Amino acid sequence: MAKRQVKQYGASLKAKVVLEVLKNDATLAEVGSKHQIPACNIKGWRRQFLDNIESVFDRGQIVRDYKRTLEEKDKQIDDLYRQIGKLSAQFDWAKKKVEELGLVY
Repeated sequence: MAKRQVKQYGASLKAKVVLEVLKNDATLAEVGSKHQIPACNIKGWRRQFLDNIESVFDRGQIVRDYKRTLEEKDKQIDDLYRQIGKLSAQFDWAKKKVEELGLVY
């Protein structure tokens, strides 16, 4: 059974189509047939655009949130590396003691 190919649309085309729909000069079906795009795709793009339109005017907040997230991830990674180092040292110490005591390793 062959896999169904999903057509990918670029952001510029999506923006162009959504703006065309928002002008209300044509229906979703008309715009869809003009660009050969299913109306259900256009509905989703329009909803996504309207849900996220405030981000256009508040890019600074988005960048701050993204930087804060990156800093938190970096801190988490540093903590994990520190923990790995500590556990490695403990393992090496335990391995050395087992060998010194002559226990099976």
